[in-house]
Amino acid sequence: RIDRGHLVLPGYLVWAAAVYSIGGTVLIAMVGRRLIPLNFDQERFNADFRFSLVRLRENSEAVALYRGEPREREGFMARFGEIFGNFWKIMKRTKRLNWWSAGYGQAAVIFPVLVSLPAYFAKAIQIGTIMQISSAFGQVQGALSFIVNSYSDLASWHAVVDRLRFFEQAMQRAGTVRATWAKIERQETPNLSLRQLHVRLPGGKELVKNLQLELSPGQRLLVVGPSGSGKSTLLRTLAGIWPFGEGEVDLPSVSQVLFLPQKPYLPLGTLREALLYPLGDPQSPDELLVKVLHQAGLPDLVTQLNEARPWSGVLSLGEQQRLAFARIFLQKPSWIFLDEASASLDEAAESELYKTLIELLPQTVLVSVGHRTSLRAFHNRELSLFGEAQWRVQALA
Repeated sequence: RIDRGHLVLPGYLVWAAAVYSIGGTVLIAMVGRRLIPLNFDQERFNADFRFSLVRLRENSEAVALYRGEPREREGFMARFGEIFGNFWKIMKRTKRLNWWSAGYGQAAVIFPVLVSLPAYFAKAIQIGTIMQISSAFGQVQGALSFIVNSYSDLASWHAVVDRLRFFEQAMQRAGTVRATWAKIERQETPNLSLRQLHVRLPGGKELVKNLQLELSPGQRLLVVGPSGSGKSTLLRTLAGIWPFGEGEVDLPSVSQVLFLPQKPYLPLGTLREALLYPLGDPQSPDELLVKVLHQAGLPDLVTQLNEARPWSGVLSLGEQQRLAFARIFLQKPSWIFLDEASASLDEAAESELYKTLIELLPQTVLVSVGHRTSLRAFHNRELSLFGEAQWRVQALA
């Protein structure tokens, strides 16, 4: 109320504590706001550095053959320099933030005393009351100072949340691309049928135009063409991982289909687990696994079935491709798609594997992408891609 020209504000020390805390929070936010982008960059720089280490480990042999160690060292030092420089900025900003935060805390000891002095000089309160006021003020102010006391942690949390938010946005954009471009209708049927299938690059260039094709059990199709004509992209489209196209695709259920890329994937774990990946029966007896290893030309691995090793680094690329064929012999899918899955083998070994595959699975539909003319002997139809979206299907003798 207003009395004789004076404003009487009940509980004014509570309001003083609130104003003090709000002012301190605003000040700390202004001083420390740069910590959020700095922490974000630190997360990014750390991730880039870790990724480059993993990438070097996976390609160490190629780097050694190229004698690329000096260039890799330069790259690592540059990326580590980004980490160090950004961390130094974080330390300087954190030091400034801590200085202001400590000053805010120390001033909170003096502030209630200064606010109480007019009443003390007016003989309205005693010195003991000032101590009580100071204690009560400290409790209220402390409760209202969560942001001030935790700003560094909040800035780090904010940076992590920002990275997750950007990741979610990237996923949403990918979903939008798929929804916008993927106009391929899929149905599960016993046969493979492609009707008016168009396959494009993200920029809109057509690789395959109006493809019409039907395959039934026992048929084997060889896909050939120059590099860049769209052979592997066509297989990605059939697998459902390439959204840039339109048309109708009828395929059997996923459990009956096996796609093999040029570089096989070997999961971490034992050789048994690598052989059974992805749909093999975990209860498969050792006798069966030994048999398929012999059929794939890998007798030396028979004694290592239960050994856990980094098989991607232990086995050569040719041995990895043999192991992928052993998966075929073990899992016996009804539909097999091979994307140059034997390109690292010599022609004799490749021919032997194809002969074994056809003998074991005569009714399995086989679609192979390859460059060697020797593969024509194991297929009865050929799809030629000529580039510029042109194609031709012909029978093979």
